[in-house]
Amino acid sequence: MSQLVIDASMRERLEQVREAVDLVDETGRKLGRFTPEPICPWDTDLTPDEVDRVIRDSKGVSLADIKKRRGMA
Repeated sequence: MSQLVIDASMRERLEQVREAVDLVDETGRKLGRFTPEPICPWDTDLTPDEVDRVIRDSKGVSLADIKKRRGMA
């Protein structure tokens, strides 16, 4: 698969996306679809608090809740 490098401005905009979104040009013509990667707590440089915030903001379950359910807390 090829890659397209985006600038910092577009990266910041895409970081706010929580679900699949169509990318369109200024005329409304669809260029493609962007689907954000899921956040994996074990495969990120985010702190546990940041992971919890992202999950909470995306209406998911917090890492603490998952650990609690598994008897790890």
